[in-house]
Amino acid sequence: MSYFQLKQDFKVNAIYFAGDTFLMQGAGAQVSYQTLGAIYSKATPTLRDQIWRTWNYNMRLGDLKAADPMDLLLEAHIFDEVRFSDVFAMVLSPSYGDGAPYDSDTQIRVKANAKDFCARWGIQHFLWNG
Repeated sequence: MSYFQLKQDFKVNAIYFAGDTFLMQGAGAQVSYQTLGAIYSKATPTLRDQIWRTWNYNMRLGDLKAADPMDLLLEAHIFDEVRFSDVFAMVLSPSYGDGAPYDSDTQIRVKANAKDFCARWGIQHFLWNG
């Protein structure tokens, strides 16, 4: 549930897929940034609902916490070198990978380490996703 958000420049040259590319065959499922609206026609009904909400209500896509998280996966492939200096924001989950929340001491350490990391690499925003 934690992730880096890259700077805007990477969006233009990325290739996008509605779903997990490990399960796809052929290039027919991909769309470019310029034709990103076409991702709607290639998405699962669950992802279509989320895309519709983002367009109409200016919302962000939901986290992958659904019963089947692959239904909400919007995958982007970047064919450029990515460095920490290319990161715009770091978003951290307040829990371990299994969903168990950090205790308060661990939260303090994780937040402090993340802020130091962001300062060291010039990452502009640090968000606690919780």
